[in-house]
Amino acid sequence: MARVTVDGSWNPETSRMGCSMYVFDVADRWLLGASESHGAGDAFLAELLAVELGLQACWDMGLRQVMCCTDCSMVVEVMQVDASVGQFWARDVIRRVQGLLRRDWRVVMQLIPREKNSAADSLARQASREASPRCYWRHPPVGVSALLMQDAIA
Repeated sequence: MARVTVDGSWNPETSRMGCSMYVFDVADRWLLGASESHGAGDAFLAELLAVELGLQACWDMGLRQVMCCTDCSMVVEVMQVDASVGQFWARDVIRRVQGLLRRDWRVVMQLIPREKNSAADSLARQASREASPRCYWRHPPVGVSALLMQDAIA
């Protein structure tokens, strides 16, 4: 099963969100990473956008068995098929992600500790600071390899 690890970040100083994801194959090899900046929002919306970015990338790569790792328990909760989302202001994004989950594939949402998510967190924070457009990496960007190792042993 491939693994996509996601994170979102809200930066009140810049009034921007950043989101990131990276995908590992079944042998724990980096396949793809991405990050992007969005406008005003909050940490929850940023995390949802990161999940959407990660799942869409996995689908586009033809991966049909995916574990989606996030450190946001609320995201894991609202991704349940029967979750009521009418009370969320981010309901449109939630519904888009739920639509991705209903496709013909197997996605397991996995809650991970924040200390095992420093690589994705770093990329998301950078995107929120720099207002960067969507960037893709075929190899881990500079500085991320050390964080990936840190996440693995945390």
